[in-house]
Amino acid sequence: MVLVRSDLDFTLKSVEAHTKCLYVVMEADVQGSNVLLINVYAPNKVQGQCLYCDNLNNIIENFIIDKEQNILVGGDFNSPLDSDLDCSGGNPSKKDSAKNIQDLFLDYDLVDI
Repeated sequence: MVLVRSDLDFTLKSVEAHTKCLYVVMEADVQGSNVLLINVYAPNKVQGQCLYCDNLNNIIENFIIDKEQNILVGGDFNSPLDSDLDCSGGNPSKKDSAKNIQDLFLDYDLVDI
């Protein structure tokens, strides 16, 4: 689900939601800027996360119209990228899927806040 404030200058252009693959991609005009909003919920297991990132990369590629398009990704990749910052207890080792996520971030110049 993606919620949008009622007082935001927002025009939805297109939306693609897939309940089995657990993502929502919305192309919208937000305050005069073309924005791709992506909400993700990746699987828990590493193999599924790697496939999920590959699939997400293809989906984003299909939506990209302009290299300057703003992309905002939110949700849960279910894989810590930095075990010092993102892990508490348990096994703080880095999952193999973290590389796939970082590659996705590099491909689209995304920043993990």
